Amino acid sequence: MEESKNIDCVINKLELPLIVVIVYPPQWFSNEDIETIASIIHPTEITYSWNPRMSITEGLRLCLISHRVRIPQDLNLKCLMVYCGINDEGVNKSEESIRNFVSVKSNEVPSYALPYMKCEDIRSKLVQLISCWREDIALLNSKYPNNVIAADYLKPQEIGQLILSKFLMKNPQTINNPRKGCYLIMPLGIPGMGKSSLIPVLQEVLHSISFTLTVISPDTIRAESINKQTNTEFDYNFDYNNKNTRTLLFKRLKDEIYKNVHNHVIFLDKNHSPKSLEMVYKEIKRFSNVNFVCLVPKCNSPYSIQNSRKIYSYEFSISFLIQCLIRIRDRLIHETLRGPLSEKISIVLKMYNIFRNFPLQECLKFGDLMQIPFTDESYTEIDPMLENLINYLLLSFSPEEKPDLSRLQDLTNAIMCASLSFQHVSQHEFVLNEFKRIFNL
Repeated sequence: MEESKNIDCVINKLELPLIVVIVYPPQWFSNEDIETIASIIHPTEITYSWNPRMSITEGLRLCLISHRVRIPQDLNLKCLMVYCGINDEGVNKSEESIRNFVSVKSNEVPSYALPYMKCEDIRSKLVQLISCWREDIALLNSKYPNNVIAADYLKPQEIGQLILSKFLMKNPQTINNPRKGCYLIMPLGIPGMGKSSLIPVLQEVLHSISFTLTVISPDTIRAESINKQTNTEFDYNFDYNNKNTRTLLFKRLKDEIYKNVHNHVIFLDKNHSPKSLEMVYKEIKRFSNVNFVCLVPKCNSPYSIQNSRKIYSYEFSISFLIQCLIRIRDRLIHETLRGPLSEKISIVLKMYNIFRNFPLQECLKFGDLMQIPFTDESYTEIDPMLENLINYLLLSFSPEEKPDLSRLQDLTNAIMCASLSFQHVSQHEFVLNEFKRIFNL
């Protein structure tokens, strides 16, 4: 009862009219799922079509779409595009449902299945549709970042609540403070990129816009836990697969999120892989609707290498990788990298390979994408010998395997002898502009 009352209070704060367009593969949502979303956002009208030029004079219109729609150059700013099920699970669920109608040749075919009834390869057509939607999401995020939500992994109730919070952020006139909320920054990257060095910049910028910052280090939490239990030397390598330390981390995060719910940013000081990002996201969404922000390096030139079979692409540049290796060489003490330089280089290459063929736009299904330069991207004159050694090692092992030790030592020697200079990267303005965009200031 109390939750319903709170939702009604939020609804009353919305500046109507508004349009919500939910785009999803056929049968991704059940009727009950749609009813759950509708019970939260209280639409005055529900339709199964959407015209970008449609006008609305009052209320909140909910449009449910399972086909490709054209994104106009001048999108109505009171329109929110919500994409759900844009993944393999969405394809599988839709294909199964459509094939059921195709196999029985029912006379009462639902409208969503009609385009596929005479299709020789239903799955290929669905995969093509998903691909087109991903292009639309990328377009919207580049031109209208405040008018799009990627909600692949959210439950219907969470989608409804997220729609409300998104509209409140878009309509600052409706509330006293448009920036209210707690944000969790999750860095994605590799050792040596300088995520910890960014913390003072974050602190300074957030203070200037009346936000507070809390830094939580999973590695330190694990080290403290082990030290208390065994009185042994700290071990700083946090493992999300360790149940005890994972429980401690999420308890700390939960306490911090609930303690500071307004104008607050939490920085999780650890480099995450796409897999660990998804795990943290799912775990936290069990107890909080905190806003996720994925922090990634801003690189000007994506990198690619190929062998005889395929091409591998990386959105982090080769210049970025080399500068991280140089920083690892020059840093005498590193909390999480121990051992000889060759071992440290092996770990950096392994982390870089984790992002092989990973499009950073995938992060948008979890929340905002914050891109900040960490390295001098004007450095492009790469030593061919150094690049060849790196390419060989990247191609010769997967993230689960060890590299060729002989070639690894060759690369270590090359890094040791490298005499390179890089320009200082000023991050303050980038951080400020990204926060202004994310907080809608």
